[in-house]
Amino acid sequence: MLSCSQVFARDKFCDFTIYIGDFEFPCHRFVLNVCSQFFEALLRSDMKETIEMSTTVHGISADIFRLVLDAMYGDSSALTADSMTEKQRINFR
Repeated sequence: MLSCSQVFARDKFCDFTIYIGDFEFPCHRFVLNVCSQFFEALLRSDMKETIEMSTTVHGISADIFRLVLDAMYGDSSALTADSMTEKQRINFR
């Protein structure tokens, strides 16, 4: 049986894409919805992002967002004080 992080690493059954700069992050709406109040609100709305099944995120680097996604998919070691600079710390539930 595959873990969530293994499914994410293989891009299996992804149904939503997040763009940050030139980077594309295929992911799963279910995981985004469960792990983030921001994405829960976005995905429950009738906004164009929900219809297009993608969104562009600003204000965070692709490297830091990758850590956030890794944490969402079960890598509890992804978000540490050492993995982010003071300026890039985010409020993550």
